[in-house]
Amino acid sequence: MKSQAYFWSKEWQEAEMDAERDIKSGHVKAFDLVDELIEELE
Repeated sequence: MKSQAYFWSKEWQEAEMDAERDIKSGHVKAFDLVDELIEELE
C-alpha cells in the first residue's frame, strides 16, 4: 500500500532494528497502568 511506503524506507528499517535490539537486550519497560508510566516519567 502506498500510504505505508515509509515503513520500507532505509531510515525506518534502521529504527525498527534499533528498537528490536533494545527490546531483546531488556532496555525497555512495560507498564500495566498508565498511572505507573506517569510515575516513572516523573
